[in-house]
Amino acid sequence: MPSLVITVNKANEIRVNLPSSSSIGANLSWVGGDNADDEGYIHFHVGGVDGEETVRWSTPELSIGDEITIKISEDAVVDSATSRSPHKKIER
Repeated sequence: MPSLVITVNKANEIRVNLPSSSSIGANLSWVGGDNADDEGYIHFHVGGVDGEETVRWSTPELSIGDEITIKISEDAVVDSATSRSPHKKIER
C-alpha cells in the first residue's frame, strides 16, 4: 500500500500510511488574519481516517522559506500516529 514520505527542509521526515480501507493526507494552507494587525499563520496538517478514528501525525511549525516535499512510496517503515480520536461519520 502507498505511503507518504514528507520531508521538511531536507531534514525532518514524516512517514505515514494506513490500511488500504483508510485515507491519509497532507494539507498545507495559509490562513489570513482578521485585520491588518493580524499576520495570519501557516497551517500544516498530516492525518487521516482509520475506521472509526481520526489519526494525526506530529508536524513541525512552518515559516516563510520552508521547503516541503511529498514522495509517494511503497516504504514499509512508517512513523506511529501521534494521536487518535473517535471519528464521527456523516450520515448522508
